[in-house]
Amino acid sequence: MSAFTPWPLLKNRQRLKGASSENFTVNISSMPTLELPEVPHYLHAPVTEVDLEYADLPIIDLSKASTPEGRHALSSQVRDAMLKHGFFYVINHGYTTAQTERIFDIANVPFACVTAEEKIIYAGTIKETGSYQGYKLKQYWHIDGGVHDHIEHYSINRDVTKRGHPQPLRPFLPEIFRFARHNHFEVLHQLLRLFALGLELPEESLVDLHHFDAAGDTSVRFMKYYPMPPDDEEKAKNVWLKGHTDIGTVTILYSQPVSGLQILTRSGAWKWVKHVENALILITYLFSQPVLIQTVL
Repeated sequence: MSAFTPWPLLKNRQRLKGASSENFTVNISSMPTLELPEVPHYLHAPVTEVDLEYADLPIIDLSKASTPEGRHALSSQVRDAMLKHGFFYVINHGYTTAQTERIFDIANVPFACVTAEEKIIYAGTIKETGSYQGYKLKQYWHIDGGVHDHIEHYSINRDVTKRGHPQPLRPFLPEIFRFARHNHFEVLHQLLRLFALGLELPEESLVDLHHFDAAGDTSVRFMKYYPMPPDDEEKAKNVWLKGHTDIGTVTILYSQPVSGLQILTRSGAWKWVKHVENALILITYLFSQPVLIQTVL
């Protein structure tokens, strides 16, 4: 079974030193917005029906953040969610189900429509610079028992012109740029205001530290998990990605049907994150010690 999740990872890091953007240009403002390029539809795996021990995570309705009164009420909910759980869902974040489905379609392009040879050309310089921009190819991380991961990433800086991209993905860069802007201004900034209020700081304190045009490694990250050989799964004890903390202020995950994500609860137990249609899963470390996540399938 394979599944992937678009991950806008909102973090500030060093400037990228990687694949050159020489001879690569895209005019974001002049690209048409009504006639979108065709993209193969990605068919999700069915929703997990196994009876798992799911985490009881709070749901934050972001549509209520449009007024000062709504933000103050939500800030208390967010603060409590972070202190008790370290995670929460976000609904009514501004992207319709149809828009989210198209992003999943686009997310599959760098994996299904790009040759293995071209993926190597656009591989990230993770070891050299610490940047994940471009591809994180399979077999990069050691999981356990000599088993390495079967996960591919493709990370795109919010400045989509910062480096080159595989040819099949280029027609979709204007949409990816708009997706990055939406998550930054309509999701991240709204949440940062709630975080600030929950921390009893001026409302714009954290927003002022997270400018869209600031130098950094903030990215939209597409991920795809490929099936492991049965022997590898046994050696790795069904863990596809070991427990870890994310880099950066906030991680925004777009929920997908396969229940594979686990979180380490405050009680010390690993629990699954249940799929919520067109919801976001939020991770941040502003309120507490680092929280751990892992992938088990």
